[in-house]
Amino acid sequence: MKKSKRILAGILALGIMLSLAACGGKDSSSSGQGGQSGGAALSPNEILVVGVSALPNGIDPEYHNSLEAMALSANVYERLLDWAVTTNENGTCVYDFDYDKITGALAEKWWRSDDGKTVYFKLREGVLSNFGNELTAEDVKWRLDRADALDALGDFHMFSTTGLSTAENVKVEDKYTVSITTDGVSYIGDLIYTHILTGIIDSTEAKKHATDADPWASDWLATNAATFGPYYVTEWSPGSQVVIEANPNYYGQAPSIKKIIYREIPNSANRLAMLQSGDIDVFDWPLPEEINQLKRADGVKIEYHQSNLSLRIEPLCTDPILSSKEVRQALAYAFPYEEVLSTVYLGTAKPMTSIQATIFPYYEKTYHYTTDLEKARELLAQAGYGNGFDVTISIDSAKADLERICILYKTSLEKIGVNLSIEKLPTGDLYNKRVNNDLQLYVNQDMAGFPDPQFAIGIFATNECGMDYNEYYSDFVEQRFAEAKFSLDEELRASVWSDLQKTFADDVGWIMVCEPGYYLPVTKALSGGVWTSLNGFDFRHATLDR
Repeated sequence: MKKSKRILAGILALGIMLSLAACGGKDSSSSGQGGQSGGAALSPNEILVVGVSALPNGIDPEYHNSLEAMALSANVYERLLDWAVTTNENGTCVYDFDYDKITGALAEKWWRSDDGKTVYFKLREGVLSNFGNELTAEDVKWRLDRADALDALGDFHMFSTTGLSTAENVKVEDKYTVSITTDGVSYIGDLIYTHILTGIIDSTEAKKHATDADPWASDWLATNAATFGPYYVTEWSPGSQVVIEANPNYYGQAPSIKKIIYREIPNSANRLAMLQSGDIDVFDWPLPEEINQLKRADGVKIEYHQSNLSLRIEPLCTDPILSSKEVRQALAYAFPYEEVLSTVYLGTAKPMTSIQATIFPYYEKTYHYTTDLEKARELLAQAGYGNGFDVTISIDSAKADLERICILYKTSLEKIGVNLSIEKLPTGDLYNKRVNNDLQLYVNQDMAGFPDPQFAIGIFATNECGMDYNEYYSDFVEQRFAEAKFSLDEELRASVWSDLQKTFADDVGWIMVCEPGYYLPVTKALSGGVWTSLNGFDFRHATLDR
């Protein structure tokens, strides 16, 4: 059996802090939540203003995983491990998904037991939170205890996907060493702690805000941060702005940018105008036409990465009509792929060709559906729907580009006798219906925040991990996934991930529209920010030169 050299070497992996100097009216009052807010006035090069379409509802890594929340988390919470950083062909600093280049963050070194089931993390000594409390193994233990107890995002990220069945298998070995034992030899049992939502919380401070009704301080952690990371929250004003400031106790290189203001500006055109006028420095989620406009603008540059972001239409596979594989295949053949890429995305997006992102390891081009209305009609007839049917597609009402896509799709489906109704829902309502499996078809823009298929495919294509919101199920996929979950055999894993990509595509688990890419227009004065796997920007090593 071919084994992973990375794991079986059994050598202590020394965490090396990378030098990321190359990658790596705007003031606001702050409330000073554990740190040294206030003091000397900051210079213009120490304050960054980010114009966002919406502020997150919170920043608790157990409950808040909107794109906006995760962008904040990337700057606030530190993980045990971190990805190395490289520069892509566009000059943007991005995560390097080479597993052999993973570095230590809060963990100074890490290694596995002889049987491979237990991972040991040796923490850096002397690391302080923004409240001045030292990082110990008890903080890591509390973090996983909390995830297990709350049964939310942390349970999904650190338990389900790795094969960690209970927090009882997380042990404090000494003040600075913690061990985590999975049920089998989990390939990602250590790697998962690069994920942004596995950040470690200062448990000493968090416990002060626990109550009998809220024993894990969830209310307080929603809008506060007890962190060992580079920034901490100093202001949380819903509907207005969130402010984070540099953690004076941060163990790493002190951030050059001392204050980051995330300002809510819902209208995209307003964010565009404010970037060009200099009222904001960063403009999140521009529309395709705005991207092309800004490519020619003075004083602005666009950070771009192909990224892991995907836009797809998810059919409810337990729906009486959509449960038919032939119907889903017909819907895939009826989608106007080229028209959407050219008229909605204006050349800024690329075709989506697998459940696994193009930039991730083990990617294979497996989705081969193109617009073929005749083939679509044949499949509908085979499924017993030669006269068509009615179906509803749901979208986020705040995203105009999604409605454009659905209008084009509606026109195409009419040609094969399918009547598509477009339902526009507020973001929160769409999310609630999605998690309750209550949408026939819906347009989803999402990504897997970790590259290995044990996570990136498992979360969407298997029942075990709980993110299969369209209730896709395949006995073959479940069986093959189980074979790879606790295996270090590289050949077996590669074979399984190939099979899963092919099966999911053939079954039309999703109608795969495109990979929109990550575009972040910023002032030319900004450099050194890093794209993260959750499609936000990490500003800890960024600099401003106004």
